[in-house]
Amino acid sequence: MRLTRSNFFLPLLTLVISCVAANVQAQPAANVGSYVFALSWSPGFCDVEGDREHRLECQRGSHLGFVTHGLWANDNNGQEIICDGGDDLSDRGKNRASAVFSDTGLANHEWKTHWSCLGVSEDDFLDAVTKARALVSIPNSLAAPSAAQSLDPEDIRGSFASTNSTVLQRQQVTVTCVNRELTQVKFCVRADLSGFRNCEGKDRRSCPSAQVDQEPPR
Repeated sequence: MRLTRSNFFLPLLTLVISCVAANVQAQPAANVGSYVFALSWSPGFCDVEGDREHRLECQRGSHLGFVTHGLWANDNNGQEIICDGGDDLSDRGKNRASAVFSDTGLANHEWKTHWSCLGVSEDDFLDAVTKARALVSIPNSLAAPSAAQSLDPEDIRGSFASTNSTVLQRQQVTVTCVNRELTQVKFCVRADLSGFRNCEGKDRRSCPSAQVDQEPPR
């Protein structure tokens, strides 16, 4: 098999995140009942939104596939918690964020919008995202396709469940698409970040298309 940058980088990144996560003691916020962890499919995100916003990850030659979008908290009633602004991440926090986010601007947005009102520190935020990311292994068939492929969203859910078979079930994964293009895969996560939970209520929403297009990394 030809060793591409994507083939080399993805396993290495997963190994680094897993090693870091093993030493992370994330402090869950007291008012959080559950989480949703979102991985964006970078080419799809760029086609739908990122190109318009001139995101760095959307540059040709970035070779990015699945990247961390965010870890979103629900309250004890299953409603997503949205914060009303908040201070930016510190320079130290942004430097730490670069280890788990592809874009520190996105990390700053996620902190301000989803975490700054939870009563935790920016270190707690980054520890939690790191721990959530380490829960998920990317299926080889979806990691870095060399050409566009058309897939059933149910098969995408099944691939993630199969690759993470000891910890993840199909009903704990959802797929997001826009105009039949794959943009995200989301995972329903327990409040203590110890593993996954079944997706319920609004968290069960998934792509309605029978087929979605997964564009290759740029």
